[in-house]
Amino acid sequence: MGRGVGSSRMMAHPAHDAEQHKALVALAVAIRRVGMLAPARLVLDVLAPLSVITSQLAIFMQPLVPGARWRSYMVALSDEAGWESLRGLLQEEESS
Repeated sequence: MGRGVGSSRMMAHPAHDAEQHKALVALAVAIRRVGMLAPARLVLDVLAPLSVITSQLAIFMQPLVPGARWRSYMVALSDEAGWESLRGLLQEEESS
């Protein structure tokens, strides 16, 4: 998992509660584990200007995704701060 992944990010976005932050950390670790850091960072960078739309899409998708784990990811990504936090966590994962 690296060196305390995301500990500094949680302070940067106090609007995210501990559960949302934990879900984002788990998502970042899973992305790294499957070797998709570079593609995920590329997609997040491309979508950054559309963060309001992607946040709304995450809210819309919540009832449609299977399982609690995926739903927790959607909740964590339901605002712009979640997307920004995920970008930061992936950057930390890449440097660890």
